[in-house]
Amino acid sequence: MYCPHCGKETSADAVVCTGCGRALQALSGYQARTTNGKAIASMILGLLWLWGVGSIIALVLGYASRRQIAESNGSQEGSGLAVAGIVLGWVGVAGTLLFIVRLCTAVDSLTYT
Repeated sequence: MYCPHCGKETSADAVVCTGCGRALQALSGYQARTTNGKAIASMILGLLWLWGVGSIIALVLGYASRRQIAESNGSQEGSGLAVAGIVLGWVGVAGTLLFIVRLCTAVDSLTYT
């Protein structure tokens, strides 16, 4: 293990660096949290809609990212972004289906007039 302050090699169980004298114990358990990229993509695609295709991809990425975040043991965040992507994805799917139904009824009414 190397001291993050001075770079001197120290033993893995050392509490204080022998080179600079700074504490190492507080740094040993630190792990940076990252935001899940699929969660970000899910929310963006849910917002874009892209004629329903973006909504379906937003759903797939949203559910996949929620699973990855749950399995990361706290090293990843972004669950709220994933939920937003899932909700927007379902709204987009519903909007697409409503658009298709309205289009079919409009075409059907034109053929009988």
